[in-house]
Amino acid sequence: MLLIVEVKNGCIVARHHRTIDSEMPISRVSVLSECGIRIIICGAISQFYAHMIEAHGIRIIPFVTGEIERVLDAYLHNALFLPSFRMPGCGKQRRLRYRGGRRG
Repeated sequence: MLLIVEVKNGCIVARHHRTIDSEMPISRVSVLSECGIRIIICGAISQFYAHMIEAHGIRIIPFVTGEIERVLDAYLHNALFLPSFRMPGCGKQRRLRYRGGRRG
């Protein structure tokens, strides 16, 4: 289940949930693209999915943990880089490699 949040001018203006029923990786990524998703904030993600998602022009902010409302607030205030939102075992260098959708 995905929580899809629409942000305008730094404020959340809409939110809804979406279930992706398909087990096929390309179908899952197609649903994300069709929904108009531009950024995904997530915990762990495989490189396989990350490459497919980024190929559709979707930016990934991975290795994020925390209560949903706190994570959303941190995103809106550009504070997801704080250690309190980093998944255990995920170092800063690895995390920054994904910011902006590029691999380093």
